[in-house]
Amino acid sequence: MKTSFFTKILSPLCAALILAFCLLSCTEPPKEPVSNSYKKKLISYREGRVLFDEYTRTNHEILMKYRNGEPDSRWYWFSLEDMEGYIKYVKENARKQKLKNPGIRIYMGKYPMNHPKNRMAKT
Repeated sequence: MKTSFFTKILSPLCAALILAFCLLSCTEPPKEPVSNSYKKKLISYREGRVLFDEYTRTNHEILMKYRNGEPDSRWYWFSLEDMEGYIKYVKENARKQKLKNPGIRIYMGKYPMNHPKNRMAKT
């Protein structure tokens, strides 16, 4: 059986295209460089402990008196996975909105006493 000139050219071309597609789809997209500006804002465990103890001695004590002994939240914990996901979400939305210097602001809040338990944020 004789193969045509067209088939002889088309077969290697298809193989090359398939190989190129596989190579391109298997590579990871380039990662965004991560700034090290956070390093200027790092504090030691001791410095953090001084701040925490000072808050407990002053602000927390006043809040406890005002709230008739009902405790006040003094710390919060977020998993790295949750934070990374949220940062990605913030970056994507900032890009869509063409924001130049996005950031994250955290507000403290408290559910009112009559707030339905099933409507509270899940941990």
